[in-house]
Amino acid sequence: MAIDNSDSQPNCQSDSQNSQEQLLEAIKQTFPAAEPEAILEVLNRYGQAPHEREQHRVHLAMLKVSQGDLDKLNAALKLAKEDYRDILMQAEYPPPTSRTAARELETLAEQLAKMGQHNLAEQVRKKARDLQ
Repeated sequence: MAIDNSDSQPNCQSDSQNSQEQLLEAIKQTFPAAEPEAILEVLNRYGQAPHEREQHRVHLAMLKVSQGDLDKLNAALKLAKEDYRDILMQAEYPPPTSRTAARELETLAEQLAKMGQHNLAEQVRKKARDLQ
């Protein structure tokens, strides 16, 4: 039984077009005063080498981390070229807020107290209070 793959090519082109449109929109939002082509030129320096993976995702991460600053965008490019996972971590998993960290420390202190580690639990609680 033959499988009809005639629809697969247009979907692939459509996905690529949607990705490009999404990238251009992100460029306009992040760098409203800049020429999109100039920003694309910087972004497209990533993804040329075979080991530079997930080009679209990394480009979006670079834009997010740059916060509309060209120097930060170039720093993001350098980081992505060294190890693309680092730029993805910065963009997609930002560090916790002080409030979140304090809550996590309070939970840890409770667990330590239950284990009989009262001195250590008090030290952790103090650190949590310092963060708040």
